[in-house]
Amino acid sequence: MRTLLPFGAIALLLAGCGGSSESASPETQPTPPVVVTPPTPTPQEVMTAIHDKTNVANDSYSRFDIVGDGIMLVYSATNTNQVVNNLVVADIHHTLMVDYTDPSNIKVTDIGLGTVARGTAVGDFDSDGVPDYYAYSHGHEFNDANGSSDYWAVEGDNVVYLSTSQYQGKRVGGGYTHGACIGDFNGDGFADIFDVNVYKNSPLVRYGDGNGNFQSPQDAPLELREPVEQFFASCTVIDTNDDAINDVVLGRNSDYFQSLNGHTVLLGNSNGIEYGYQTDIPSYDGVNGIPGTLKMFNVNDRYVIAFVTDYRHVWAELLEVTNNGLVLADSLPLSADGESAHDAELINGEMVIMSANATELPIYYTQPLSHVKIVDGKLVEEVRTR
Repeated sequence: MRTLLPFGAIALLLAGCGGSSESASPETQPTPPVVVTPPTPTPQEVMTAIHDKTNVANDSYSRFDIVGDGIMLVYSATNTNQVVNNLVVADIHHTLMVDYTDPSNIKVTDIGLGTVARGTAVGDFDSDGVPDYYAYSHGHEFNDANGSSDYWAVEGDNVVYLSTSQYQGKRVGGGYTHGACIGDFNGDGFADIFDVNVYKNSPLVRYGDGNGNFQSPQDAPLELREPVEQFFASCTVIDTNDDAINDVVLGRNSDYFQSLNGHTVLLGNSNGIEYGYQTDIPSYDGVNGIPGTLKMFNVNDRYVIAFVTDYRHVWAELLEVTNNGLVLADSLPLSADGESAHDAELINGEMVIMSANATELPIYYTQPLSHVKIVDGKLVEEVRTR
C-alpha cells in the first residue's frame, strides 16, 4: 500500500544534470528546477487510509456510511463479553466524521455520542441549508464469551447530528429502528423523520420544527398497527400523487408466514401521514411466504427501487410513479448471496447490494458486487466493482 502524502508536502526539486558548480556562461542558461507533484491517492488508497485512521480494525462492530461527497460517518463498538439482564454490555465508541474531500489530507473528527447504527439518513433539520444526519439503530448482535449469539447489545440510540451544533450528537429516541427516511410529511416546510421499528413497534413519525427539534413520536396510521403489519424494515420518500408533499413507501412486511401485503404507501398531507394503499406482489418461485424488503431508494423522483430478500434468495423490485399512483413495474432475481447480502446503497442511480456492515472498507473499490440499474423502465443487473 502506498503511503498517502500529507497536503502541502514539500515537492522534490531536481537541479538538472550535466551542469557544473561554476557560474553559467552567457551562452548557457541555467536549467529550471523540475517540480515533482505527489501522485494523487487512488480511491482504494483513500478508503484504506480511512480504515487505518479510524482505528476500528479490532472492534466487534463497525460501520462506515458515506453521507455526502467526501464525507463519511463511522460508528463502532467493542464487545465487553459481560451479560446483564440477558444483554451483552457493549462499549459504544464516539461517532467519527471523516472528511476526505482532499484525499491527501484526510481529517477525522470526534463528534461525540455514538450508537450501533443500522444506517444514516440525511436531511436539513435546522433549516440552515447544510446537511444534517440521523443515525438510526436497531441494536446489534454480539456473541457472548461462549460464542452464543442469542444476546443483544442495548437496543441502540437514534441520534441526530446537527450542523448548527458542530455535529455533536443528541439522542432523539431508540428501540430497534431498522430503517428511517426524511421528508416533509405535513407540508409545513420542515424536515420530519419516519422510523420503521421491526420486531418491536409500529412505524413512528417525528415531526420537526425546523430548528433541530422534534415532537414526541406519533404512531403511524391505525391500519399499520395490526400485528401482521408491524414488521416493516425499510422506507423511502417520494411524491406519489403530485401534491408537492412527501409520501412514504414502506418496504414489504418481513413476516415470512404472512401473505398479505405488498409495499405500502402512506400519503402526506397538511394533517400529516395517512394510510394510502398497497402495491401488487410479484410471484416468487420456491419461497414460502413473502420476502422482506431491507432497503428502498428514490430514483429521480420517478421510481422506487427495492432490495428484497428471504435471506437465501435476493430480488430487486421496481415501482413507478404513474397517474394511478405507485405501481409495480418490474421484479428481477439477483445473483447476490442472500445469506451474506443484507444491505444496499444507492450510487449514481444504481442500487448496490452489499453486506450489512461495511467493515471491509479496504476492499470497498475492489469487491465485485451486484449493481442494479433502470433501463427503459426495466431492471438490469451487472456484477462489477464500485
